Amino acid sequence: MSRAPSYFLNGVSLAGLGFLPTPGDSARRDGLAFDVQGLRLPGIAGELDVGAPRQAAPRTITLTGEVLGTTRADFLEKVRTILAHASRGLVELRAVDATDRVIFVERDGPARASLYTPTLLENDAAQRAGTLSLTFRAAEPAWRDRDPQILAIGQAPVAVPLGYSLASPWTLEIFGSELGVVTDPQVLYEDAGGNVIGSLTLTGTLDWATDATARYWLTTEGIAPRVRKMVASSWTETDSHLTAGGFFALSPIDGWAPGGQFPRLRLFDASARATGLLTYRRRHEL
Repeated sequence: MSRAPSYFLNGVSLAGLGFLPTPGDSARRDGLAFDVQGLRLPGIAGELDVGAPRQAAPRTITLTGEVLGTTRADFLEKVRTILAHASRGLVELRAVDATDRVIFVERDGPARASLYTPTLLENDAAQRAGTLSLTFRAAEPAWRDRDPQILAIGQAPVAVPLGYSLASPWTLEIFGSELGVVTDPQVLYEDAGGNVIGSLTLTGTLDWATDATARYWLTTEGIAPRVRKMVASSWTETDSHLTAGGFFALSPIDGWAPGGQFPRLRLFDASARATGLLTYRRRHEL
């Protein structure tokens, strides 16, 4: 019987520390739990769908396996070392069967360790192995690309490859041009069919003739979306520049990822000079 995949904590191999997951451990392959909001009406069976967006609950990942040592003391030292790596606050968890994806987790609940006790017919080999179970909580429940996707964005639509199920936060820098002033640049978000379904307009200019550092920086990462502008090599938080439209999600719902159809992004300004750089990490359910 094959074993479940082993894991890395902050880049440290648990297998290298003697931890071997037990068969049937599918922690990495468990999907998300969604909370669908409905309205219950007196005397009516079921719920009324109120159209609220689905929210994914924090993910719980439990790793259970054997720890093998050369002596009882070696077993206990390996368990203590694994716990030390797992207890450093928010840690990066990766699985060996998908090292390109990470999830950030914290220890949740007690670790459970037990040392095998030999019978009278067994030698002391049983005292050199035992089991260990660790439970983690991922407040951000999606697995994300370890390395970001980076796309050059211009005036023509550019397809944005995404994960199959979950929208991705993004960061976009909008640059000026050596050919002239960029005025009031727009960001246009299209579905896979080319229909504009989201947009935002920034009121202002990027004049590289007077300031070669000038650029806009927009992000949906973090608690709230933000807009910054660089002037004379210094960033300034400036949400006031966003004068129309609003932030949008890069969502696979706006295409069909299994068929390679993705939403698209492009820039627009009257002089057709604005260019940008989009950075994001795809999010994955599994």
